[in-house]
Amino acid sequence: MRPMSVREMDALCHERGIGFDPAEPYEMAKVIAGHPAWEGHSAAQELHELRGAWRRERPRIPEWFSAEDLVWQPWEREAAAAA
Repeated sequence: MRPMSVREMDALCHERGIGFDPAEPYEMAKVIAGHPAWEGHSAAQELHELRGAWRRERPRIPEWFSAEDLVWQPWEREAAAAA
């Protein structure tokens, strides 16, 4: 486990609704003691990682698909115009 940075401590205090002043060493010690098993992920970062995992699980465009399948060929245009 690595030590928390000031930004991480500020994010943790913000999530918990605690005011945080990095100039106060007592306050920093209180935050660290209140949460010794800090994993280094804020709620926003966990949500970002979860959404990235969801995006990776989403089905992709099939290999057999081609954008040319959506473009009409000349003989198809003529048949559509005649109809």
